[in-house]
Amino acid sequence: MIFSAVSLCACTHGGTPNTTGETAALPADAAIEHLLAANGVRGLAVALIEDGEVASVDVYGMRDRERDLPLTRQTVVSGLSWTKFVFSAYVAELAAEGRIDLDRPIAEYLARPLPEYDGYGDLAGDERWRALTLRYLLSHQSGFPNFRFFPPNSDYDPEAPLAFFQGPGMSYAYSGEGFQIAQLVISEALDIDIAADLEHRFFAALGTDDIGLTWRESFTDDYDAGHNPDGSRIGHPVREEFDAAGSINGSPTAFARFVSAFMRGELVSDAARTELLAPQTPVRSAHQFPPWSAERDETLAAIDLSAGLGVVLWTGPQGRGFFKGGHDDGADNMLVCLIERNDCILMMTNIAKGHLIFPQIAEAVLGPTGLPWTWEYSQLDESD
Repeated sequence: MIFSAVSLCACTHGGTPNTTGETAALPADAAIEHLLAANGVRGLAVALIEDGEVASVDVYGMRDRERDLPLTRQTVVSGLSWTKFVFSAYVAELAAEGRIDLDRPIAEYLARPLPEYDGYGDLAGDERWRALTLRYLLSHQSGFPNFRFFPPNSDYDPEAPLAFFQGPGMSYAYSGEGFQIAQLVISEALDIDIAADLEHRFFAALGTDDIGLTWRESFTDDYDAGHNPDGSRIGHPVREEFDAAGSINGSPTAFARFVSAFMRGELVSDAARTELLAPQTPVRSAHQFPPWSAERDETLAAIDLSAGLGVVLWTGPQGRGFFKGGHDDGADNMLVCLIERNDCILMMTNIAKGHLIFPQIAEAVLGPTGLPWTWEYSQLDESD
């Protein structure tokens, strides 16, 4: 993976490079705008969190190039797989409350065998599904491909059946299918409207209505339009049903408020936060995508790359951190948090070119992180 060669000065307010690990201000607007122009990025939002508090939310460029509409701090963007982080925090809290057991086989929570539910008949005759637990599903150890329509060693196939490519619990392999099964299990086990309960628990406390797990009519006033790599307009995905794998929408301001509240420990208990950020399994795959690849990279042990619940953990020069990306054809997001500093950066763009700009911006602001950027973005060819 080749990142942009455009360099950004990581400067503090005093104008010196940020090499000490202290949170810096964003590089000058001119430097950011040059980075965007050099890489054909239409719109960018960057939110900084310092010591658990929102320090700034900055926006650049256009939310809709064809209609010449600027990106704003309240523009609703597609959070994509940031949904997995939010949903995992929710399930971790349910577990901390004793309402669900992360290690109990899902068969004990379902009213009937998984293959008897709509969408899972392909698993009939394969009893490996009985070994699935919520912990496996939320830490990407289900053994399923990302989505069934991206079967191993094959091109996109909308008719592909759902099938294991390895047994549950064998190793980390990114899977949106696993999160959708976790959603089914929670809904069945607790007889609950997950979206309504999660939004009440988390979003009502944020003091903003511009974030939600499904599309809202109020979002139509200010929303981003995704763009193809050539800059042409795709449009914003409108998802009217909650999907734990990736249906969240929200403004940069709302996402920043959520993450800052999480970092301060205001949304989930200490027990839930500890569970979510605990290493669940080591990650030694050479790259995140394709998830079924058997290629390994044992050098990742040096940074203790591992799966948490809904996030990925690593250890860098500034201690332990976690990150979560969200990618599809028309958007790209990245959340990076340094746990010991309680600092985060959230980066959102409405074109699938985040890999060209996110590393430079994050490292300029946070200082050297040691985050394995090439692992996250290498060979990325599937929506996550």
